[in-house]
Amino acid sequence: MTDDSALAAQRELLSRMSRELRTPLVAVIGMAGLLLETELGARQRYCAEAIRHSGESLLEILNRLHEELGVAAEPPAAPEPAEPSEAGTPVRRRVLVAEDDAINRKVVSHMLERRGWIVDVVGTGREAVDAVHRHRYDLVVMDCDMPDVDGYAASAAIRARETPAQRIPIVAMTAAAMPGDRERCLAAGMDDYVAKPFSADALDGVLRRWTEPAAPATG
Repeated sequence: MTDDSALAAQRELLSRMSRELRTPLVAVIGMAGLLLETELGARQRYCAEAIRHSGESLLEILNRLHEELGVAAEPPAAPEPAEPSEAGTPVRRRVLVAEDDAINRKVVSHMLERRGWIVDVVGTGREAVDAVHRHRYDLVVMDCDMPDVDGYAASAAIRARETPAQRIPIVAMTAAAMPGDRERCLAAGMDDYVAKPFSADALDGVLRRWTEPAAPATG
C-alpha cells in the first residue's frame, strides 16, 4: 500500500469513527448541559459538570486526530447564509426536528423548547418531507444520516416542491464533519450547517440567523 493510499484509508476510517462518536457525544454533552440548567445540589452539579467536561474532552481528542491527519478540525465554518425568508420571524416559532436517534431528538427538542419553540419531531427523511407539506414551519433541523430517506434527499425533495416565497430554512445538524460534508449539504438545498455535538451557543447562532428579522438598510 502506498503512502497516499494508506493516508486515504486512515482518513476514511477517521471519517467513519467521527460519525459514530459524534452522535453519542450529543447525548453526553447535551443532556449534561440540560441537567445543569435545572436546580441541583452541589454534589449533583459537580457530577453533571464532570460528565459534560469528559464529553468535551473526548471531542477535543477527536479533533486532534483530525488535525494529525491533516483534515479540518471542528467544525467547518458555517456557510454564508442566504436572505432569511418571511417565515423566519419571531411570531411564527414552530420547528421540525428530523433525527433518527431517540436521545438526540430529546436533546435538541429540550433545547429548542427551553427557547420558546413549538417542536415537532420525526425519525426519517420521508417523514420530514411529509410533515413539511402538511404544516408550515419556521425552521427545519435536518439530520443527514437517517434511514429510509436520508437528510440530503429529504432536503432536495422539500426544495423541489416549494416556491421561493415558501422557502423554509433547513439547517443540517450532522455528525459528518469532514471536508466536503458542508458542500454536500449546500448542494442538497440546506441553508446552514452545525456539526454534532453542538453547543448551546451554536444553536443560538443558527436561531438568530434564521428567525430574527434582518436589520433595515441604512443610509
